[in-house]
Amino acid sequence: MKGKECKDIDDMTVAYSSFIVKYEDFQFIKLIGKGGFSEVFSAVYTSTGLTCAVKKLKYKDLDGEKFTLFLRELDILSKCNHSYLLGFLGFTTKRPYIVVTEYLPGGSLYYALRWKDRTLAGTQKTIIAMCVANGLASLFKLNIIYRDLKSLNILLDRDLPRIIDFGLSKQLDDCDDLMTRSVGTPHWMAPELFEEVKYTYKVDVYAYGMLLWEMLTNSTPFRGKSSAQIMYEVVDKQKRPPIPLRTPSALKALINQCWAQDPNERPTFKKIYAAFANNKVAFDGTN
Repeated sequence: MKGKECKDIDDMTVAYSSFIVKYEDFQFIKLIGKGGFSEVFSAVYTSTGLTCAVKKLKYKDLDGEKFTLFLRELDILSKCNHSYLLGFLGFTTKRPYIVVTEYLPGGSLYYALRWKDRTLAGTQKTIIAMCVANGLASLFKLNIIYRDLKSLNILLDRDLPRIIDFGLSKQLDDCDDLMTRSVGTPHWMAPELFEEVKYTYKVDVYAYGMLLWEMLTNSTPFRGKSSAQIMYEVVDKQKRPPIPLRTPSALKALINQCWAQDPNERPTFKKIYAAFANNKVAFDGTN
């Protein structure tokens, strides 16, 4: 049985039998993050001694849309076997429902860019940008749109990135609507995500352009502006954050290509990765 054919928890048990774990097999250490629908803990998998990250869902029952989203995340995580995508370890089929992944103690790229006692050098930023593009290219090969690319969703493991949190990701061949609006975080969202139009993985390329700008400036795009203000500027006025004057010309050109208003003008992640790998694009100070 394929993942997307699952209709209930019993079907998931069959489709993903190799990933099933038990809640009582984990010794929880501390809370490391939380959102509206889940909490994330660091924990030890007692049978192996491995420290991992456990996302505990707040749902009492998995039905309707909750089941669909849970299934989608599991299906995508189970396919993401890549150096720059967070590794999937398991999930439970009984309450409390948890999703278990690798634990990376290095923190997120978001905080690394903003710590006063730590500065990412140009070489580190170039490597991170290149690896993220490589990870996203692998998702494209799987026909997956990530839909929530931002520095908070990139963890660092000895300065190498891992893309995390596939809760908003989806496969392009899913039978549900491709026209879902307002998916992701407004500051990084492509114009077509604000509108009732079809979109492709090029929304991730747009967000990648915002990520490059974020790494360039150590700041948040459209900082302090509301969702409505961002939508007006991005869609109606076609505005983008100002690129610093001293930005290397090739990097500036790539950013402008990535966040182009027309999705067809945005490059593929394969081309972006090649540009970094072949030393045609780099952050200032790259060795």
